[in-house]
Amino acid sequence: MMLLWSLYARLSYRPASPDYKGKIMIKPGLMSWAMAAFCLLGVIGLNGLVFNAARGIGDDRTFFLLLGPPFIILFAYAGYVIAWTRVRVNGTHVELRGIQGWTVFEWTDIKSVQTHWILGTRLHTQNTSPLPFWPYGYGAAEVRNLFIEAEKPYELT
Repeated sequence: MMLLWSLYARLSYRPASPDYKGKIMIKPGLMSWAMAAFCLLGVIGLNGLVFNAARGIGDDRTFFLLLGPPFIILFAYAGYVIAWTRVRVNGTHVELRGIQGWTVFEWTDIKSVQTHWILGTRLHTQNTSPLPFWPYGYGAAEVRNLFIEAEKPYELT
């Protein structure tokens, strides 16, 4: 497992330059897209196993009926965070794309970026609940540096 994560860390970071508006966005690389595809396959596969168990097919019926739905939710959440959420940062504000589209936060509204042991990396703000995003990809180091320059804690574990 450590070998896979080491490989992922090595292949997912590349330097990024600001776009024409001066913003840097963390963009997922090939390994992130592979993880998102794995999550999608997990959702599809587990759905099939749960439906088969509900119809009474197979010996592992209770196992898939009890553990299938929580794992489907976990895989769906991970796929959403990897494939959809994005962070764009410049010297004046932070933008986060979530379910409802892009939300703009001024640096004064940002508290920190912290990693939760099961929910992943989340952006903590003054007036909202923690917002998830995928912190691994092209431009991640530059975004982290902008948080540090703005004196905002950026903790990845």
